[in-house]
Amino acid sequence: MLLKNASPFAFEYSRIVNSKRHKGRDRVAAFLGRDTRVGVLALVVCFCQQQRTRVLCRSRQPGCPRRGPAPRLQPLEFPVHSIIDDSERHWDCLAERGSGTAGGEAVMRSRAQMTFDETEEALSRFRVSRELGFLTRCDMSKMHEYYRPWIDLCDNMVELIRKNQVQQAVLQLPLLTTDKLVTYEDWRTAHLLLVTMASGYLWSGNPKEAPFVLPRSISQPLTAVSEQLGIRPVICHASACLANWHLIDNNQPFSPDNLQLNAFTFLNSRGNHWFFVVTAQIEKDFAPCIYEIVRAVCFSIRGKLHYVDSALSSIVTCLNNASATMKRMNEHLSPKEFYHELRPFLWGYNEGSLKQNGIIFEGMEDMGHLKYGGGSAAQSSTIQLIDAFLKVEHTGAEKDFLIEQREYMPREHRQLLEWVEASTPVGKSTPGREQALEALRAFRCTHLNTVAQYILTQIEHPSSTTGTGGTPFMQFLKNVRADTE
Repeated sequence: MLLKNASPFAFEYSRIVNSKRHKGRDRVAAFLGRDTRVGVLALVVCFCQQQRTRVLCRSRQPGCPRRGPAPRLQPLEFPVHSIIDDSERHWDCLAERGSGTAGGEAVMRSRAQMTFDETEEALSRFRVSRELGFLTRCDMSKMHEYYRPWIDLCDNMVELIRKNQVQQAVLQLPLLTTDKLVTYEDWRTAHLLLVTMASGYLWSGNPKEAPFVLPRSISQPLTAVSEQLGIRPVICHASACLANWHLIDNNQPFSPDNLQLNAFTFLNSRGNHWFFVVTAQIEKDFAPCIYEIVRAVCFSIRGKLHYVDSALSSIVTCLNNASATMKRMNEHLSPKEFYHELRPFLWGYNEGSLKQNGIIFEGMEDMGHLKYGGGSAAQSSTIQLIDAFLKVEHTGAEKDFLIEQREYMPREHRQLLEWVEASTPVGKSTPGREQALEALRAFRCTHLNTVAQYILTQIEHPSSTTGTGGTPFMQFLKNVRADTE
């Protein structure tokens, strides 16, 4: 309402101060007395309009379109950079460039003046949904028919594994380009299809005899798609879970019983399906607090902290709901089936015969031997986001591993974590923080118990076991939980 009323007041103020018949000081005082808030805003707008000035980009980058002479400002055309900027090159227009993560991402220290509707804009910019959180709704039916060979191979994966024909089918694939990938969802779907074929090609046989070279029919488009998304060219949580679902019945609510996988199906059992749809439900459980966190940070940048309490309360609720969902895993998935049959397909390029030297991408030999880890719960942006908002500080090898896992996240999700880390309004003495930390500790205990049930009980030498992400997982999980104390 404030913004809608500003324009006529701005013009009236301009008429008053520019009129030679009036004493400016008295008339301005009378004008502001009508509505101080609107009057002050109008004063700023009109001053910018009269002076024909604008705030220049602090980055001082020569190529930034926000530098140089500014055009005449229209009423309500504010000289402030929005947090929403489609250009990756000019994120420094609203942030100080930091050292970033290993991937060189900028640390987001926002200097923008947030408006009341920019929470939704920020969600859009970071590709987060108020309803779904970090989940991405990908519709396989909307993929161009050109990519039918990828879709068909993934659809037939279970039968190809049964006949021991996966490698033969992959070698017969045509080399497709990415030219017909149009939407963001197309690119995410392509990554899912390609890593499904890669995992099937590598791990459908004896792990100790996995091929050392990934055929160009997969390696070349997978590299191009991964570069587009800012993500590793390997199976990861972002594809196997976040982009790997659709509703069975659109008229029914989101639930594990109403979800079907898009790809990454290797077993002729419900267990393969159940593992990922329960994980998707856990991500969905966190959607409300993701929205609350983004809103709290957006408003806190303007010095308004009244949404912090709501965010902290939402974190507690979402963590409790997610813990309850996680306990449903054993309804249709046994530890034996997960560990011995499904888990190998979650490996990256650092297990089995690839453990020592990694893998070569055919046609891209200049990349060298790749030893990327596989899918890991540490690649979920959700818990790292909560850590960032609550200022949970990890140290040593745990911190390094968690930062590394961000390279397996979509670029925009990684940027959201960096922005919240730099801008969170929560301090160690903030009311409600301790309750949120207690819920986070309980969630991590539930996850630790689940991992012990599905992995620890299935191995002969638990102390030497590493996770699919490539880290000694039990000690890692215990240390991360301890950091929440």
